[in-house]
Amino acid sequence: MYDVSSGRRFYGAGSTYNIYAGKEISRALAIGSFSDADMNDDLASLTAKQLNTLNQWESNTFRRKYPIVGKLVV
Repeated sequence: MYDVSSGRRFYGAGSTYNIYAGKEISRALAIGSFSDADMNDDLASLTAKQLNTLNQWESNTFRRKYPIVGKLVV
């Protein structure tokens, strides 16, 4: 779980990625989706390319810009 509050221009109200704020979005990032149905952690059916996309989001965006503040345990 990342604290994206410093990225308000991306995740704040009315911004492009606001739909992602406060949700588990691993699958959605991997497949490039803004659909609520894809906002989950179901990675089982993803291709290697999609998993790479997810890894790029995490390493190049989230880990570089935002602090980790927790871990979602289901």
